[in-house]
Amino acid sequence: MKIRSILFVIGVAFSQLLLAQQTLPRDPDCCTSIMVGKLASTDGSVMTSHTCDSWYRTWVNVVPAADFANDTVMNIYDGRMHTESVNDQTKLTVKGQIPQAKHTYAFLDTAYPCLNEKQLAMGETTISGRDTLRNPKGMFMIEELARHYGNDSRIIGWQLDNEPTVQFDYNQAAEEAFREFLKEKYHHNIQELNAAWGTAFWSEVYSRFEEITLPKTAQMFMNHHQILDYRRFAAKQTNDFLNEQCRLIKKYAKNQWVTTNYIPDYDKGHIGGSKDLDFVSYTRYMVYGDNEGIGRRGYRVGNPLRIAMANDFFRPVNGTYGVMELQPGQVNWGSINPQPLPGAVRLWLWSVFAGGSDFICTYRYRQPLYGTEQYHYGIVGTDGVTVTPGGREYEQFMKEIRSLRKDYRPKEDKPETYLKRKTAILWNPENYWSIDRQKQNATWNTFAHVDKYYRTLKSYAAPVDFISEEKDFSQYPVMIVPAYQLADKELVARWKKYVEEGGNLVLTCRTAQKDRFGRLPEAPFGSMIDELTGNHIEFYDLLLPQDPGQVKMDGKVYTWNTWGEILQPGTSNEVWATYTNEFYEGKPAVTFRKLGKGSVTYIGVDSSDGVLERQVLDKLYSRLQIEVMNLPYGVTMEYRNGLGIVLNYSDQPYQFALPQGVKVLIGTPNIATAGVLVFKF
Repeated sequence: MKIRSILFVIGVAFSQLLLAQQTLPRDPDCCTSIMVGKLASTDGSVMTSHTCDSWYRTWVNVVPAADFANDTVMNIYDGRMHTESVNDQTKLTVKGQIPQAKHTYAFLDTAYPCLNEKQLAMGETTISGRDTLRNPKGMFMIEELARHYGNDSRIIGWQLDNEPTVQFDYNQAAEEAFREFLKEKYHHNIQELNAAWGTAFWSEVYSRFEEITLPKTAQMFMNHHQILDYRRFAAKQTNDFLNEQCRLIKKYAKNQWVTTNYIPDYDKGHIGGSKDLDFVSYTRYMVYGDNEGIGRRGYRVGNPLRIAMANDFFRPVNGTYGVMELQPGQVNWGSINPQPLPGAVRLWLWSVFAGGSDFICTYRYRQPLYGTEQYHYGIVGTDGVTVTPGGREYEQFMKEIRSLRKDYRPKEDKPETYLKRKTAILWNPENYWSIDRQKQNATWNTFAHVDKYYRTLKSYAAPVDFISEEKDFSQYPVMIVPAYQLADKELVARWKKYVEEGGNLVLTCRTAQKDRFGRLPEAPFGSMIDELTGNHIEFYDLLLPQDPGQVKMDGKVYTWNTWGEILQPGTSNEVWATYTNEFYEGKPAVTFRKLGKGSVTYIGVDSSDGVLERQVLDKLYSRLQIEVMNLPYGVTMEYRNGLGIVLNYSDQPYQFALPQGVKVLIGTPNIATAGVLVFKF
């Protein structure tokens, strides 16, 4: 047959053909397919072919068209490629079953190229070769870059991807990978999964893993436990991807570090999960149009705790961290994109440094001349030489840092009073995922709940670490556990040990109400921590936001509506706050208990504005004789390397009371808006 034109689809083979087949550890995959479409042949025929330098089946079978009854299934076999005939069952294994189509067309069944009576053709090619040229994960570019630059003395490190996040992919490959994740987690036992997910409810029972689909998170009543596992799977995929790249680079890059820069999405579950990274870093933009700051000019300065929280979250991952992208001026993607307030860029740089960062990078160096981000500021302008206002503040910061080199001390040299108020906040994004799908009250906000405690701690000038369960609790005099809904007996036992050995534990409402699968235990509600808190939860209540309830503590009244647990305390408990209205008037809302060498404070209510939470922590730290400060919102203070650093994000000057005997190095005690004070203690 004459062929006008041919489209070649060729698999490139690198096998050493002179080697005898039997000496190879595996069959060489040396395949080439040639496919011809109907427009490429003179008579409109479709052709497909396949050549292979390995040992595969050589038989051909013509399968006639057929019709099948409803509910017919067909077996999927592994091992057919090495059979001698159509009926050869040697070493065949059934991998699963799929539904059989009701009608199938006649087709030519060969090793690879298949063609049916409607001239639908399928072929296959393989890229293979020497082991040194093989990359089973498909990361050819990564490996080639690492091979080329891994020993280049000009390269000090690698940043993987850019702002990697958790992607919720709904294609077929993602669905199959999710099933494999579930098979491994539940030991290939579908009944174990059914029990974990509670599929008996609403007749959701699965008979095999192949029936499971990806959860439709927009569906109002999708299985809560399935969504939990899907979020875990998605986070793991991101972490595995970063780990795989990291390990591949380190095969060649022996004296170069590897990191990535995360967006501080604390709810995604992937930050800190890639253990092969040498350290972590983050991106932070402060001014983009939304007024999260204080006063009229707040939108030019930014949220006072935005950088502080990122520092406190990233630093505990492994101690070393930095910022890969810090805003140098206006951005291009915000709602308004205003100029930062003069001094704001310098304020942000000092904020990063104050939290313990090891490096700061900016994005960008030069404002781009073309592309999507043309209006994104650099530290130099469009001509590549003129320093921008933000660039001048970078220059000022670098000069100031250099001037401190003669005064700095070891990194951990900090005042004793500062270290005594060191506080941990236990964070696991799975609790957020669980609560977010079942808020029970539209006004509930998990991050706002955590922020009520965090804001108080920063006003104390307390060093704060957001930690995971893998960390050592004992190094923290106080540990706050906010709305920690998913727990187990092992974790509760660790909390108890921490308290008995001298730790002071603060538990808040919605804590330990479910197991790790998101199920309510077959026990009295909330009883997983009854022995620890000394309380019993009688019930919980949720109120209308326009008609809130009240809680009284030490003669002051506070409002609430989002969540309130009515407590029945034991004889060893002190009652710190009670409800003042509703049918449970006089019932406890907050309790305190001494246990061993430490204490347990239980806050069973979420207040409207965080003032109650502040009052409880005030009383606790006073009881513990922990000296704290009382900084207004917008003013923060940190210690590092023998230096005290005070930052003013507020819209008013702040007069800071200097500790006795300190030496001012930068700034003055009267700190202007966007101002910085640095002193040596």
